[in-house]
Amino acid sequence: MICTKPNTNDKWRRSKSELWYAYVSGLHKDRRGDITLDVFWLYEPSDTTLGDACYPFQNELFLSDNCS
Repeated sequence: MICTKPNTNDKWRRSKSELWYAYVSGLHKDRRGDITLDVFWLYEPSDTTLGDACYPFQNELFLSDNCS
């Protein structure tokens, strides 16, 4: 699991989350030694199709394949 600060310049900026979370499913190292990650993003309830609906567990994260 990782968390990162949101990218403020992309189309997902509508999210109100201060941190984004992801499940790491793979690591890759290139010839220069740079590491990239394969991840599945985890979403807070407000960033899912639940939207602003009342959801009782605000500390729960949802795994998504980014399909609706």
